[in-house]
Amino acid sequence: MWVYILKSALCLLAFLIFYKALLERTSLHQFKRFYLLAATMLSFVIPLVTFTYEVVIPLGDYSERIVLPEE
Repeated sequence: MWVYILKSALCLLAFLIFYKALLERTSLHQFKRFYLLAATMLSFVIPLVTFTYEVVIPLGDYSERIVLPEE
């Protein structure tokens, strides 16, 4: 639970920094309203997303086997 809260807080912080740096001084009030609502919702959804990947190692051709003679 603490990991989710930390990830959510970091997402909120990233969205806030972007807002303060680029959008705060603009006069696009309707866009800013949409951005703030979407950023709030996304900051609660993004920590729930997990990425998994699968590594596939090709086996190659093992039809030619070395047979050692018996002693």
